[in-house]
Amino acid sequence: MGNPTPFVTQGRIPRSPSPGGPNQTRIALEVNGATRQSSDISKLIWNIGEIIEHLSALWTLGPGDLIFTGTPEGVAAVNRGDLMVGRIDGLGELRVKLD
Repeated sequence: MGNPTPFVTQGRIPRSPSPGGPNQTRIALEVNGATRQSSDISKLIWNIGEIIEHLSALWTLGPGDLIFTGTPEGVAAVNRGDLMVGRIDGLGELRVKLD
């Protein structure tokens, strides 16, 4: 499906106030303005600290690195032209437009 589309955040994603990241906060995905996924990070199988601990044992993680985990219910196909907006309460959003 062609080259990956670069993404741009609106502003800087702030550092989490807790060392392991937020462990009870909303995470959501909108596609073209409609909520596709909405859940709480506390429902992850492993908490944020455990995920960071495991990954940092295998790779060097640095500021600005993004960790993609899994996905809550609501998975569905996206198409060219779709605008996806991912949000984590208190941390900001990530916008991706599929070209």
